[in-house]
Amino acid sequence: MSSAPDYSTATNKAYEILSKVDPFNLETDINKILSLFPNIAIHTYTEIANRFFESFYDYLGTVSSEYGYTIYNPYIGKAEIFYNDTKDYRTIKFTLAHELGHIVLGHTEDNDISQKEASCFARNLLCPVPIIDELELKTINDIIYIFDVGELMAAVSFNYFESDRYYIRKDLKDTLRLQTYAYMCGYSSIEEMYGISYKTG
Repeated sequence: MSSAPDYSTATNKAYEILSKVDPFNLETDINKILSLFPNIAIHTYTEIANRFFESFYDYLGTVSSEYGYTIYNPYIGKAEIFYNDTKDYRTIKFTLAHELGHIVLGHTEDNDISQKEASCFARNLLCPVPIIDELELKTINDIIYIFDVGELMAAVSFNYFESDRYYIRKDLKDTLRLQTYAYMCGYSSIEEMYGISYKTG
């Protein structure tokens, strides 16, 4: 097992997924992204508490996180994400992105390394650096406004901006910047803008 987080894989996995989202939008639709994974089921804490005839707060006292957690069965390739639906929607968006990170990065242990990798994945999924570059976003408030994320998420993204940019593969970076340019010019896709099929290398 690695003794340090693999930020390169975590970063690029986020952009590989973003490249598959159609139509493109500046704000990441986490529910649309999750729909790309038919092997992942999503449950709310309220749903599970009701299923077991518990109060919400009794159930909350039994789980490992007040925000969310994932159960993954690698033998059948199925995963279930459970999240606290009483949190605000921006917190929920990050929680779902973070838990998706654990799944797509193949985490089997909950430790400091896996948490850092999942958080890296989530911030790149929700606050993509190539879009920040293309739109020339300069402040935390810019990031909040464009991506509809919480202040803490925006601040973390802002602080890790340079290091995250370092890890992004050039083909993924160029594609997302071009998608952003096409979107801002009123096109639904790079293909529509150029009238050709465009794929990452």
